[in-house]
Amino acid sequence: MAWAIRDFSQLFIYSKKLEEYSTFSRFFFALTLIVGSTLIKLYAEETTSILGFSYITVMALLITSRFKGLKSTVGGMVLLGFFTGIALFSYFISGLLGWSRLDPISTLSGTIYVLALFTSFSCLLQLISIREWRRVMSVIGLKTASLIMSLALLQTPLTIMYTSEAFTTIKLKYGSKKLYKVVIPLILLSFYTARGFAEAYVLYGFETSNGFTRRGSKDVALYVASLIVLTGTFLLILTG
Repeated sequence: MAWAIRDFSQLFIYSKKLEEYSTFSRFFFALTLIVGSTLIKLYAEETTSILGFSYITVMALLITSRFKGLKSTVGGMVLLGFFTGIALFSYFISGLLGWSRLDPISTLSGTIYVLALFTSFSCLLQLISIREWRRVMSVIGLKTASLIMSLALLQTPLTIMYTSEAFTTIKLKYGSKKLYKVVIPLILLSFYTARGFAEAYVLYGFETSNGFTRRGSKDVALYVASLIVLTGTFLLILTG
């Protein structure tokens, strides 16, 4: 479990390879994934929607793996897949015991929809840097909100990684009986990190000079991927 948590934190670390693509093309691709998931939810049949949501998820993982590496991307999704599997298993068991009247197809479709939607929205954080988000929000008059968002996003991967370290430490010391004790070191580590970010901001501030780029040397690849996503989405809706 600890390694799964650690790999999940890697998903939200910005890759320098993204600078070969413009901010606009990266945002457009992430938005295409979200739109595709929504269209499939609204217009596709339940059986077809399972295939559609899986298609959206796979396309998102294929593109993000170009920047983070296939092993890191798949490893980062293990934790999400684990909890999704637990939720799906619980639904099926409750149905067998008569506690729930949900149709198995509807349950599977809804579960994969959540997975596809999370993967799509996470691309907004994986593909667009904190500096770019901060610049855009500052331009539209949300400077204070952009600073809060920056501090929160900077803290997110570290907090997840600290969860992994705290989980490992508590398990080695107490075994599997007192895993709730992971909360104490996690709170302390998060507090120290947050204080360090706050001190850095007071001393140096945040740079907002680098803006929202509109052209990149490899934008065509992302636009083609976006076109593939939309084409596949409409084909599934029309044939389903």
